[in-house]
Amino acid sequence: ACIKGALIVFNYLIEKINQNAALILPKVCNAFELLGATFLLDMQDMGTALFLWRKATDIRNNGDIPVPKPYLGIHSVLGVHEFCNRGELDIFSTDVHQLKLQALIIT
Repeated sequence: ACIKGALIVFNYLIEKINQNAALILPKVCNAFELLGATFLLDMQDMGTALFLWRKATDIRNNGDIPVPKPYLGIHSVLGVHEFCNRGELDIFSTDVHQLKLQALIIT
């Protein structure tokens, strides 16, 4: 659902997941990030991509159990690292080139 941008299927699957399970939350966050990357790269929908990425950061930081995003370092080819929090994402939000780099790293 995330790779094809099937938002209706994605929403259905998210509704079926128990949001309180600590083992499932990292996968839910990753799914929001991957769906956002798909919307940006395949559908050129920057607004939806930012919305989905912000939703992932909100889930990571605002729940009862914080879900840290693993730091993978600077990408050897692209020369940037994946955003780790909402502040970094907001810095990139006005630069289309940086957003596309982020989407490439996420995928």
